[in-house]
Amino acid sequence: MKLKRKIRQYGMPAFWCIYLILFLILGRYDLVFSTYMTEHRIALFTAWGQHIALLPGALITCWCGFAAARREQGIRKYTLYLAAVTASLIGGWQMGNSLGEHAVLFSGLLAALMCFMMHYAAGRSDFPADAESDVIYIGILTAVLSISVTTVLKYVWARPRFWALGMDGRIFQPWYRISGPALITDADKSFPSGHTTSSSAILWITLLPSLYPRLKKREGILRAAVPVWIVLTALSRIMAGMHYITDTMAGFAVTLSIFLILKKKLFSENNQNDGTS
Repeated sequence: MKLKRKIRQYGMPAFWCIYLILFLILGRYDLVFSTYMTEHRIALFTAWGQHIALLPGALITCWCGFAAARREQGIRKYTLYLAAVTASLIGGWQMGNSLGEHAVLFSGLLAALMCFMMHYAAGRSDFPADAESDVIYIGILTAVLSISVTTVLKYVWARPRFWALGMDGRIFQPWYRISGPALITDADKSFPSGHTTSSSAILWITLLPSLYPRLKKREGILRAAVPVWIVLTALSRIMAGMHYITDTMAGFAVTLSIFLILKKKLFSENNQNDGTS
């Protein structure tokens, strides 16, 4: 019990210290690592990273929006429906935007399919009502806030992407050099990685075993899938020449920070209150 208490008390500060040290060390090899990865590019892997890897953010927002709308009334209900539909449209576009002249059609069909599936899944949720509310809003807020923060940071940093180096006089810019704020093109939106930020929303699935008893036996699989998905996303974006390793680490840090804060404020506290009542 004492060991568990100490891990709970010092585990997260230790993690962030180690993560910061790794960030600073790996930041010294940003350019070298990106050069190596782009020289060994795998087209199928980079396509997966571009179109599929960021789907957790869209799917979670879509499902949570529909699930939350079932509990609300009036303007809030329709706002949540709008958030869910918007998330499905974004997800559909990310999957289908490279299909040439049929991109809009296929993106719309994929968005409609996502919308239908998430609405159906939300309607069949069977976990406790009080806990459901916590998990729903953690999912929505993690996805929305993390992307919002990352978008703002992109405009503040204005870091050139790896593939854009040499274009219009662009040179490599280390992560600590801030060139913004400014209205910038996509070529200058490297830091942090939006795809890694969005894919890191998959952290949310680690809350599901506490709500669905049937997932308890698969808790280890869910927890193992989270870092694998995030790391593969990060590597695919570096390999595509879209980001440096510090971009992806920063994107993950944004989502993880927001997720942990929301989990502590909403989920953990309410569970403790339920246990003491």
